[in-house]
Amino acid sequence: MINQEPKYIPFQNHPLRVEMNDALHSRPFPTLKAPAYVLCLVIKRPVGAAIRDKAEDMQHLLSLLNRHGATLPKADANHYFGKNNGTGT
Repeated sequence: MINQEPKYIPFQNHPLRVEMNDALHSRPFPTLKAPAYVLCLVIKRPVGAAIRDKAEDMQHLLSLLNRHGATLPKADANHYFGKNNGTGT
């Protein structure tokens, strides 16, 4: 086998990559104990996501949480984590 330097594929970062990364990591992370079920849900419209009505997103989330008996986020929340009927954290 011939020793070769690894080949790196150059790529350009998306203009919002750093901002998105910082926003994600600025949120608190809950502590989990194994075993646990974890769900990550992202609500995004396929068109016009940047100019969407965020109140509609919140209503969609509240409807989903209510349907499953989960705790609800605060009215001014921009992220959420909670328990679902005691079956997860």
